[in-house]
Amino acid sequence: MSNLSKKLVAGLALIVAVLAALFTIMYFGNFISVDKQVEVNRKEQIITIHPDSDEEFNLEEYLERRLGTFEKFLSMSKGERLHDLIINLRQRETNFLLIYSPYIGFDREYVVIVDYADFIPIYDEQLNIIDNIHRDSLRKIDDLDNYPVLKKYNIFIDMSFNTPVSDDNLRSADKLFASLKESEIRDITITFDVGTNGTSTDKLIFKVEKGLTFGEHKITLPNVTPNAGYQFVCWEPAVNQSEILNSNTTYIAKHEQLTFTYTINYALINTTTTLRAPLLGEHVLGTLIITHPVIPGYVLIPGQQNTMEIHPVVGNETNEITIYYAKDTSQWVTITFNPGPNALTSDPVEFEVIKNHPLNDENQPTVTPPTITPNSGYKVSTQPWDPAFFADDHI
Repeated sequence: MSNLSKKLVAGLALIVAVLAALFTIMYFGNFISVDKQVEVNRKEQIITIHPDSDEEFNLEEYLERRLGTFEKFLSMSKGERLHDLIINLRQRETNFLLIYSPYIGFDREYVVIVDYADFIPIYDEQLNIIDNIHRDSLRKIDDLDNYPVLKKYNIFIDMSFNTPVSDDNLRSADKLFASLKESEIRDITITFDVGTNGTSTDKLIFKVEKGLTFGEHKITLPNVTPNAGYQFVCWEPAVNQSEILNSNTTYIAKHEQLTFTYTINYALINTTTTLRAPLLGEHVLGTLIITHPVIPGYVLIPGQQNTMEIHPVVGNETNEITIYYAKDTSQWVTITFNPGPNALTSDPVEFEVIKNHPLNDENQPTVTPPTITPNSGYKVSTQPWDPAFFADDHI
């Protein structure tokens, strides 16, 4: 091969190597900074923008010198064009798509992300963004006057609109909230909130012109259907048909819980014998916790229910249960009236009673000392029994 041919081959090899290097850098290069405001990551196909002001951002002037010719196509989603690659930073636009057509190769799609770390967004009462200001442009509250759209708002640092913005709290604020000044409000919202204890199929929200009355707006109060166990009482605050409506107002339905009667019976197992008076009461719908009483002489049957479900009482329906007890023989003793060898009696002389419990108290049998007929030549003494018997004795 001649020297000329060798030189040509070497030259061609060098050109191919250079082109290959350029191709590799173009398609597989690492993170590249176009400008301190624009970063391009070709490998991940991401373009990140770090704006240094809140003016409209023209992406085209930053990218043309780095990427060369590309289609002017920037969108929130594919198919929605943003002309001239202008990004409205004041509306906090972000996450676009860029279709890039290089001189060599195929079209490529970049995700365009706007970094708003140095911006303070301002939201209205519905949390819609009304402005987005670069922190360098908002160092004191007087700087808010440079933004005409904010003149009709009162600005706060909390979404509850309780703390007005000041020079001190502005320094640490990462977002602000704006509420229309009273003088700027034209339309107001009247809302009826039926709460969690009722429902309504009627209209609950009315957008009306402020300065007129309920009657002039012909606002119809919604009908409220209370949930089971509740009754609708009124609206709070009270609705006044002649009241002039000047601000957003929410009327909340006030409900009252209903109570229903119940009865708990206490009986001896396998009998109709009542051991004590029924417990009568009232309770709201739901579960009533039951505490069983101690009844002298008796013991609670295991497995008796400890709760009672209270239901609406309609007509002859009742909320009623019976709790059963059994006789506890260990609590009972026998007392005997012995007339002695010098008298007779035809009455019962033995009684089974609950020990350590007054003889005349609940669940004791009726204890009546027998009538004594003395034998001839004897009489009944003024104190016929020894020991003496008293109706409230404890045995």
